[in-house]
Amino acid sequence: MSAVGSRSRRNSEIAEENRKEDMETAWYLLNSATQKFTQACRQVMLLDAAIRDLELRYRRALTNGKHAFRYNLRLRISTTTNVKMMFYNYATRLADEVGRLRHQCGTNGIDFIDSEDEQTGDGSSQTSIRENSTS
Repeated sequence: MSAVGSRSRRNSEIAEENRKEDMETAWYLLNSATQKFTQACRQVMLLDAAIRDLELRYRRALTNGKHAFRYNLRLRISTTTNVKMMFYNYATRLADEVGRLRHQCGTNGIDFIDSEDEQTGDGSSQTSIRENSTS
C-alpha cells in the first residue's frame, strides 16, 4: 500500500516539474517572439520612412524631367515596398504567435521580467518569472 502511495507521490512530483519546465519554455518562447515582433515593427516603420523619402525624390525628379533618375527611383520604391510587405507579413505571423503564447502562459497573475532588465554578474542575460502581488 505504501509503495503505491509513494509511486503516486513521485509521479505527481515529476508532473509538477514537467509543468514548471513547460512554463519556463513557454515564457522563453514568448520573450523571444515579443522581441522579434518589436524588431519587425521597427523595420516596417523604417522601411515606410524610406519609401516616403524615395517617393519625395521621385516627385522631385518628375518635376525636373530627370528620366534616368525616375526609372531608378521607381525600381527602388518597388523593391522597398515589397520588402516592407514581407516584414509586415512576418510581423503579423509573430503577432499571432505572441497572442497564442500569452494565452498558453496565462499571463494573469504573473509578471514577465525582460532579460534586458536583469543581468547576471558575468554579463549574460537572465530571464525570470515572478508572481504578481496584485492578483
